[in-house]
Amino acid sequence: MKKIFLVLFLFISSLCFSQSNEYKDLMEELYYNRQPSPRAEAMGRGLSADNQNDFGLYYNPALTSLGQGLKVNVSFSNKYKYYEKGNFNSLNISYNLKNIGSFGFSRYGIKFSDKGIQAEDSWYPSIYTLNYSREIIKDFYAGVNLNGVVPGYISQQGAVLNHPLYTIDIGLLKKFTFYDSTNKVFPIISVGGSIININETKFHHTNPVGNSYVFYLPTIARIAASVNFIYKKNTFINNLDFFNVLLHLEYENTLNSRNRNAFKGGLEIGFSDILFIRGGALNLNTRNKSVTDSDYGKQESTETFGAGVKIPIDLIFKLKTSASIALDYTNLKLNKYDTDRFHSFAVKLNYIPNF
Repeated sequence: MKKIFLVLFLFISSLCFSQSNEYKDLMEELYYNRQPSPRAEAMGRGLSADNQNDFGLYYNPALTSLGQGLKVNVSFSNKYKYYEKGNFNSLNISYNLKNIGSFGFSRYGIKFSDKGIQAEDSWYPSIYTLNYSREIIKDFYAGVNLNGVVPGYISQQGAVLNHPLYTIDIGLLKKFTFYDSTNKVFPIISVGGSIININETKFHHTNPVGNSYVFYLPTIARIAASVNFIYKKNTFINNLDFFNVLLHLEYENTLNSRNRNAFKGGLEIGFSDILFIRGGALNLNTRNKSVTDSDYGKQESTETFGAGVKIPIDLIFKLKTSASIALDYTNLKLNKYDTDRFHSFAVKLNYIPNF
């Protein structure tokens, strides 16, 4: 219990960080504007207290401990703001070793360009992550990320922002499980949070004419809670949940920005652990400095939705080892002012060896 109070103290103290190192939108396309997980996109863009670890290390480094065996997640997303050919992609791999912990790796990036009179400005920012997490005590998890962040910018005049930056993330998660008398219906309450870029990394850049600039990456605090209701009953395929509901709420605050925070909420309903329907909403308060954006200095409310399907390969073919494939999809606008929609698609593989 003392550890939990210590963690809460650290989160509260973090809200008092100095904002002299102000974040000014560097790599916002990866940190804010698009999610590596279509499932998270569909549930209000936040899953820091999730009940599973798909793309988990992006939201909370402790989430990788919730998985079993090998998990491989791959996602793709198209279009970005005014860039028709902007393409996001993500690869996330984790493996949970019993009594040792979970190890993970991910790469999340985007590539897009802006055509000028004679040449193109090109962007290919990426975030590479190494993760370790484990269950510290029963139902209490902790994790840490070491990130290599590559701005990946080349201008028409030859200016380059491509030196890697190194950031550290930490995350915690506590689960509370309540069984009923029949052990068929039980809510699982999860409370968690993370701090992204706790070491407040900054980037020094000197342009071709000798002017020097300092850019700061965002330091993001997330606090979240979820409630998961599961109703167990044998269906046409045995050993599957008959009905599953997950409600998730999250508050996100950028500590080194005077005006960038969000409230997020999402709901997922699963049928027979095969079909999943998702919806959510978020309220954003963004400090967008682009004079071309009509949402400058305003709050924004956005509704989100999506769906997914899970194929239990092991149960269908009666395999001795556990194996499944899941597909997630969503089709949304970046914000309510956009006219174009983007598509996000993910394939998730889970294999649990029988040893």
